[in-house]
Formats: sequence, structure tokens, C-alpha cells
Amino acid sequence: MSATFDDQWLCERILVNDVHVAADEILSLYKDKILRAAPSESEVLYTVAPDIVAPSRADVSLETNLRAYFDLSLEQYPAWTNLETIGRVHAFFSFNHSMALGPWAAYLLAPGRPRCMVLHFDAHDDLASPKVGATQTRGVFAAPVGRATLDLRDGATIEEFVRRGFVGIGSFIVPLLHTVEELDLIHIDREAPETVQSFAIAPDWESYQTFTGTGISRPKVRLDASLEAARLSYMRTSDVRRALEHAAGRDVILDIDLDYFCNAFDNNAPPNTTALLSVDQVTCMIEELGENLNASGVVPSLVTIALSPGFFPSDYWKSALKVLRHMLAKI
Repeated sequence: MSATFDDQWLCERILVNDVHVAADEILSLYKDKILRAAPSESEVLYTVAPDIVAPSRADVSLETNLRAYFDLSLEQYPAWTNLETIGRVHAFFSFNHSMALGPWAAYLLAPGRPRCMVLHFDAHDDLASPKVGATQTRGVFAAPVGRATLDLRDGATIEEFVRRGFVGIGSFIVPLLHTVEELDLIHIDREAPETVQSFAIAPDWESYQTFTGTGISRPKVRLDASLEAARLSYMRTSDVRRALEHAAGRDVILDIDLDYFCNAFDNNAPPNTTALLSVDQVTCMIEELGENLNASGVVPSLVTIALSPGFFPSDYWKSALKVLRHMLAKI
């Protein structure tokens, strides 16, 4: 078996000598991808690509809005990022939330950095296990295919592993929790209880079988009710003001996934959590967040914003980004 990385947004081209390796074994590694197979008598060439079709079926305006607002195609958008200085804050914009791993790692792993708090506004916790394996070096992880390594102190390797699908939108936080010495993560979710649920984060490992038959240990986290002397903590609440109270006086990363405001196209979420709100309702929520942020006095050291195609309505991007930039300018 051999694997090569295509420089386009294709994940992998995988040549399997054993034609009996089933497609579902390949897809077990790439559950959110499209698989194309070209079999011959002795081998199969699999091309594994991002699922760029399914989101557009749900959000029928996605392709049009990518062209209109960003001059991007469906194939191009996952690579897009933009770093802006808005007022007193540095804001990193991306479509896919997993791209935030780069600026988070660069900030949190800088020498002498004090204990930081991440305010994670999101409809999802993003604490799933990525498809990477353990190495002997903290902060360095192995690819499940080939010999590449993910080094959280090397932004180029982060981008490569995100591009290849090994670190996804639902799993990008976990490698960092296995690397930083200490961190406080507050997940603000509109579907969470108003009361604060508090846990210690316990980094752990789980066995994972790749389609090649190789077993790897991949990183995961457990949430432990015991908070005594926790170097990594996790809190979950829907109460924005209470979350900001915890952030007062702290070094803060403000992280906003637009699906926090409207998760309308999430096919895996319960139907009662995916209402298509109006654009006015969404912009009002953003304005309210800005008011609470200003009242709290919290000035984030870094802001990351994910546009969340396939979850947040692309028809609302223009209005939402305008209000978000205005909110950040007032900090």
C-alpha cells in the first residue's frame, strides 16, 4: 500500500495492492469524504476527496455566495483564511473551524505564555478524537498513513494535516489539549443549560485500527467531575454573561463558530436545535454578544471566527460579518 498527498484539496491518493481491501475500510478513516475507486486486476487506486457536494444540497446558495462574496469555488474554499487587525484585536477568519488550530497553537505554545482561557462559542464541543497517532514527543503526532508528522509548533504541518482530513472541524482542539501545560476552556452553547457544568479535562489515548491493519493510539479527552488542581478545565453553559465573568482579568482567546448563532444545516443535530432563524435574529444575537463583551471589559488577545459552511446559512455571511467586525472594532 502506498499513499501520496495531492496538493489540491484532495485528501489522499491511496494505491492498495490487496484488491480485497473494502471501500468501507478506507472510508472508516475518512468518514466525511467522498471515495472514488479505480480498480484493476491487481490493485485499486482510491481517491479520497472532501465532501463538497452534500453541504451545497442543504444550503442551496453556498456555491453562489462563495463566488459572490469571496470569489472562491467549492473546491477552493476550505483553504481560505484571513487575518485582520480590527481595532485592538487580531481576528483570524476561516471557513473550516479546524484552521483555527494554527493560530491557537502559535499563541498558546509561545514561551512564557500565562494560563489562558478560551471562550468557545459553538453549537458543537469539537472534542472528538482526530485521526492521528502518538509519538515519543509531546506536541508531535503521527499520520495514520505514511510517515508525515503533525508538529503543533510548525504551522505548515498543521495546515497539511487539516488539509488531509486527519484533524477535522470536530476534533481540532484535542491535539492542543494533549500539548499545552494548562488551559481553561469554556464552551458557550445555546442548547446548554444556563447553569455552569464544570469538569477537569483528562487527556487520554484510545486504540484505533486504520484500513491498512495498523493499530495506532490516537489522542482523546475525558471529562472528569473532579476539579481538584486541574491543569486543564472545561465548562459548558448557555449563559454568556456568566462565561464572561469567568474570563474577567484573564488572557483570553475569543473563538466564534457562526453555527453558534444558527446551526440550520447540521444534518446530525436534533431537529429542534436547527431552526432557520432570520438574518435579523442572527445579527441581533451578535449585537447582544458585543454588548455583553463590552460590559465585561474582556479584551481578547486573539479572535478566531469560523464561517461554518454547511452549518450556518451562507446567505447570512455578509450581514453577520459586518456586525461581527463592528462588534470587534468597539472592544
